[in-house]
Amino acid sequence: MKRLVFLLGVLVGSMTTLGCRNDSARCEDICETADDCDDSIDIDSCIDDCMRDIEWADDNCATAYEAFADCANLEDHDCPDTIDACDSEIEDFFDDCEEDFEYFAYAAPFAPAVLD
Repeated sequence: MKRLVFLLGVLVGSMTTLGCRNDSARCEDICETADDCDDSIDIDSCIDDCMRDIEWADDNCATAYEAFADCANLEDHDCPDTIDACDSEIEDFFDDCEEDFEYFAYAAPFAPAVLD
């Protein structure tokens, strides 16, 4: 019983931690992961572009972006792991944010998740 209570506490704690994250942290997650895919990414410019895009994003895009960024964070910003583990989140991001993140070139490294 103690083990179950502990596991529930860890689960709730991790959900709370992800839920309290802000757009800047999420943009950083996406940009750091993109940099792991392609070492030529300028993370600061990527974050600036991402922040500009998410500011005007509709609700569907914002939800997809949050899920994608949170998943990338859980995968420790490792590109291949993120593409494998977060493929549905990446697909949703591309589908729901096509117009809002239209010129977000830093998402290109994640295209293999959509193409597979």
